[in-house]
This record gives sequence, structure tokens and C-alpha cells, in this order.
Amino acid sequence: TGDIPSNQPLGALHHGFWRGMALLDVGEELEAVDEDVVLEESGTAVSSGPRERSQRGSERKSLAAKRNLFQSRHGLQQAGTGVLSLFDFRNLLQWRVSRQGAVPRYTVGDLESKIYDNVHHHDEGELLLPLKILSRDVTGEVEGASCGILTFTDWKAKLAAQACLLVALVSSIISPVTFMWGGSWADPEWVPGGRGLMIVDLLCDLGYLSYLLLELKMSFLHPSRKVEVTDPSKIRMYRMTNLMYLVKLFSVTSYLWIISFNASLLLNLSKIVRLYHFVRLPDAMWLVWDNGLIRTMRPVFLLIWLAHWVGCLLAWGGGYREALWNAGSGASFETTLNGHVIPGEFSLYFMAFVEALYMLTGALDNPLGDGGYREKNFGSLIMVAIFGPVGCIIVAQIIATVVREQERKHALDIRHEENQAFVKRALENLNVPIELQRRVFSLHYFQKMSHDYEAFEHLFKNHTLSSPLEDAIRVYLYQSVLTSGFFSNKEHSYILAVVRVLEDKAFLPGDYVVRVGEVADEMYFISKGEVSVLVSNGKSKEVEDAITLPIRKRKGDHFGEVALIKGSLRTAWVKAETYVVASCLKRSSIEQIWKYFPHERETLQREVMKTVMRDAARVATARRSVIGAVVPDPTVPTGLGAAPKEAHGAQVEALQESATEALARIERFANPSPPDRRR
Repeated sequence: TGDIPSNQPLGALHHGFWRGMALLDVGEELEAVDEDVVLEESGTAVSSGPRERSQRGSERKSLAAKRNLFQSRHGLQQAGTGVLSLFDFRNLLQWRVSRQGAVPRYTVGDLESKIYDNVHHHDEGELLLPLKILSRDVTGEVEGASCGILTFTDWKAKLAAQACLLVALVSSIISPVTFMWGGSWADPEWVPGGRGLMIVDLLCDLGYLSYLLLELKMSFLHPSRKVEVTDPSKIRMYRMTNLMYLVKLFSVTSYLWIISFNASLLLNLSKIVRLYHFVRLPDAMWLVWDNGLIRTMRPVFLLIWLAHWVGCLLAWGGGYREALWNAGSGASFETTLNGHVIPGEFSLYFMAFVEALYMLTGALDNPLGDGGYREKNFGSLIMVAIFGPVGCIIVAQIIATVVREQERKHALDIRHEENQAFVKRALENLNVPIELQRRVFSLHYFQKMSHDYEAFEHLFKNHTLSSPLEDAIRVYLYQSVLTSGFFSNKEHSYILAVVRVLEDKAFLPGDYVVRVGEVADEMYFISKGEVSVLVSNGKSKEVEDAITLPIRKRKGDHFGEVALIKGSLRTAWVKAETYVVASCLKRSSIEQIWKYFPHERETLQREVMKTVMRDAARVATARRSVIGAVVPDPTVPTGLGAAPKEAHGAQVEALQESATEALARIERFANPSPPDRRR
């Protein structure tokens, strides 16, 4: 180090930096010896003999003398006032290590525990404490009045609701079959399954009646206010004034009239109202209302079951029953399937079911029934006139349901396709060159596949999440950013505050993230991809003549922190070598945070000073190689920063001026000017 010239600005710059690095190396050796001494004194070190201890003592004395000599030669006493005397080299060493592979103070799980308590995450089900989601209606409720009321969230109510759905399903299959070919309770000859089928249907009615009576003592979810009503008087009032409930109650009395007064089995048609349980599931099953599969399959299920009812009704009054009666048996209506004979009664029913299905989907091509069993049958004409228009509504409902579910499933893809169409049309109208259009579309696809801005906007800009949830999701999404040395040994509150104000930017391969000479007011954290750093060669500030540094920055690295301290111009180019996502931290945002964390600003300022020194040494080294390449002369001193003797005067003056600017920049950070108190 004694050969380093310091009579020129560029040489002084190198002199100051490299003498600091030399002192750092001596300090590291001393720390290693100190650690051995401490371990030996504490008894945790490996036992050594007198010769080894004597050797370490000699090394320590030699290194200490070396450090004292170095400090006295270069004016680095304890009371020194140079720039390097302001640095804490131990911190500088830690900073260098953290850049190689920082281990953040807080993991993603640690930060999550600071945001909310996940004590309920181990509960069963998709929701946390689902019963706490519901609110209870307490308006006008007398204390203790809800005693004896079964809440629909109770497991007994859920079991009863499931039994109700099963009974409604079985009843919806059996009831229309009982009146399909005529017959009665007294004469069950034409009833498929005979009286036994009617008894099963009667038992279903009794089970369904039990559920309806239970609803009089079961809370319900108010359809408009979405609160649980538990007041007995309100429950009874709601049930008895509900037309749907009264029709359901009447449907269980059909066999009372059929058996007592030998009424027609056509009364079982009233049980079609039980399909409403599948249109709107019971309140006890409110957690599955919004299930996507149920929403999609519900219209198809209802269409098939409604076609079953209409088919049975068409068989009763649309000409099929008369054809069966005239034939005396179903033998003449038998069909075959791969050589197997299908009974005539079932074949006739299935013909009616197919016609009903086509009728309800608006695809019936023979409404008058010409050439079939419905020909010249007035009942058939009435049913076609009624269910034909109903079929159009049903088809529209099914299509709307399918389209709505597909839109929900592919909502983000649809937004991306719309944006792409708008961008493509705009580029064409503005006559943008093809190569530039390719870059625009490439960026669009990269954002769609790797960094969905539409998803970010919906999550964080539409106020769909609470503050803790926003913080937790940001911590998860920016976990690669949190590995940066910028967050080492920081408070969790400060980390969360910074993460909240990060803004993501995407870059294509070849894009310059920052450029020399542009105003610097933000720093970047690399979340994805790889960038290279280019510096000026000393003769030109054009990027074509720049020197590419051998070290690249990758996921978890950061750059541009100087811009957060004070306004400046960029001194290097940073180029994206791949597709890159960089999280941007603006000076205006961090300054608001520093109002409450002033010590973090001071810490960053010290780190920036070290960064400036490192960058200045890097630039000086690059420029020295350029100067040396002008007129190589072995007789000229080759100390760091020394200019060749025969170099062109204009080049040397320009380099000296740049070095002077670099030194002035360092001194501004090391010795900031006091604020003007006259203002």
C-alpha cells in the first residue's frame, strides 16, 4: 500500500479505498485470533499445547503492530476525521456477507405470526369458525325466549336437512309414477309396483311432514337480512305466512284424500313443490350454497327431474295411457337393447320422458304428435302449449348458469384477453413498428404467465381484504424480496411498512432498468430474473462503450439504494438479461416511513456511504485500465490510479474531473451540510 500515489484526485480516491480494505483484512485476522483466545479462555476450544498458545500470541502481537503502523502511516487514529474513519468495518463485513446470501431476521411464518394469530388454522372445514360468521337477530327478542329452539347450525338440524333432501329425492321419483297409468288406492292394478309403491310414497310423506313440523321450532336465515332468527313467535309467523311452506304442508295430505275419499292419484302432482329444496338448499346447508359444482349441476339436475314429472304427466294425459289400455298390456310396446327386451310399460314411459325433455329444452320438432301416440290428443296439445314456452325459459336459465360459472372460473383470463385486444388495436391504429409490437405482446404474456397484475389489482386495490390479510398476502408474495440484505436485522413493523408500499415492474430481456444520467428516486429488489450492471469506461457515457461488470444481480438482490437518501443521477446501467420482475421502493414512500423509523434512515445512510466507496473504486479501476490502454509505458509508475505519462491531456483532465466529482459525492454523504437555520 505504500506505493499508492495520492497526489492526483483519482489516485487519492484509490488510496482512500484500498487503505480501508487493507485495514479491514488486518481487522479480520485480529478477530480470528481474538475468537481463538476467547474459546481457549472459556474452555470450549480444542486443547492445545504451550507451543500453539505461544504461536497465537506472537501472531496477535504481530497483527496488532501491523494495524498500529498502518493507522499511523495513513492517519487513521481514533480521532481521525477522514471519510474511512466514519465507517464501521465490522458492519461493512456483515453487509458484504449478507449480500452473498442474507438470512432475514424474520421468516415468512414469523412475520405472519406478527400479523394475526393462526390458532384457529387447525380447525376442520374451509372457513375459520364458520358459526361466528352468522349474526343473530335480536330486535324485539325477549331474553330467554329462544329456549327450546333448534338452531339450524346445530348438527341435529344438519342431519334433519340431509334426511329431508333424501326424502324429497325419493318422493320426486315415486310420486309421479303412481298416477302415470291411472289406477287408485282401491284399484292399484295399473299402478307400477302396486299398493306397495304407494305405501313407500306415504312413508316418505310422513317423514317429510316430520321435517316440516321441526321447522316450526328451528331457527331460519332471513332471506334478505342474512341474520339468524331465533325468536319462536317470528319463526312461526314466518312459516305460516310463507306460501311455499303451506303448499309443502298440503302436499303431505294427498294420501289423506286418496285413501279417505278414493280421490285420484293425480293429487300427488302437488309434491312437485318438493323440488324447491334443490333450488334453494335448506338453511342448515348454507355453507355449500356457493359451491361452484353445485351451482353448475343444479340446473341440469332440475331439468332431468322436471322432465320426469312432465313425462309422467304426458303419459297420463297425452295419449300414452290410452294406447296402453287399448293394448291391454305392454307387450306390444317392448323395445330391445343389445338383444335384451325392455318391458313395454317402461318403454312407453321413456318415450314420454324423451318428448318431455325435448319439450322443456325448446327442441320439440313435432308439437302436434303426428304419427305418434299424441296424435289428435287434446291433453297433449295443452301440455305442449304450456311447457313449450317454459322450456325456453329453462334453456335460457341453463345457458346463463353455465356462462356465469365459466366467466367466474376464467375471470382473469377474460380480463387479459380484453386488455390484449385493446392493446393490439391501439398499436395498429398508431402504426407502431412490428418489432416494438412484439415486445409489447411479450411483456403482456409474461405478466399473464408469471406476474398477474390483474390479480394484484383485484386483491389490493378493490378493498376486498382486511389490512392483516393484505399484509399476510404481501409477505407471502414478496418472500423472495425479504431475503435481501436490505431487510437484515430490521424490526418486523418496519419490514411490513416497506412491503406495503412496494410496487412491481416487469422488464423484458434487454430492457434497461436504470440508465446513466437519469434522475434516481427509487431502488429495486429483484423478485424474478437476472440483471447485469454496466459502467462507463471513462471516455464515453454511451452504453455501447460501457464495461459490463462480471457479477450479476439475481433473485433476492437489490440496487439503487443511494436514491433513497438524496436526489442524484444514476451512475450505471442495469440491464435485464432475462424476463425480470423488480419490486420498486420510491423515495417519497420510504420518507413517510422514516418519519417513524428515523434510525433506519441513519443505518441506510451508512450503508450507502459504503456503497458509494465501493462504486467509486470500481469506476476508478475501470478508468485506470482505460488510461493504461492509451499509451502503455513500463517506465511509468503503475500504482493504482496513476495516469500514464504520455496520455492525452484532454483525457487525463476529463478523468481527473470525474474522480473529483466522485470524491465530492463521497464527502457529501460523509459530511452532510447542516440545515440552513435562517429559513
